[in-house]
Amino acid sequence: MKEIYVSCAIIYHQDKILLGERKSNFYDHYWEFPGGKIEANESAEDALKRELKEELNLEVHSSKLFQTLDYQYPEFLVHLHCFTVEVDSYLELDKNAHYHLQWFSLDHSLDSLTLLPATKLLLQQLKK
Repeated sequence: MKEIYVSCAIIYHQDKILLGERKSNFYDHYWEFPGGKIEANESAEDALKRELKEELNLEVHSSKLFQTLDYQYPEFLVHLHCFTVEVDSYLELDKNAHYHLQWFSLDHSLDSLTLLPATKLLLQQLKK
């Protein structure tokens, strides 16, 4: 079974978090936390900074590990390193890897969104 290592960011401002609708061959149009694959000889935090710069044109200066999660998809096993990143404002971000980016309140029902299963698990942890 193929294994991939990924870093993602729970980007938040005040009481809202950022989710993106994937533009990808796998799980196209599913909503996720922004991030991407960790490259060889790259730390999870360095991958996070690189991916957020590439995907959103967002410079990350400070992040904190929230949770590491393993999730078995039918095609692969993902080892997900999820970080929290606080921003000072609701930013205008590039959509290089997403159809849409949207800020959501954690108390907002996200049931209408098609979420990646691992993202759904992370959201459950955030709400605790």
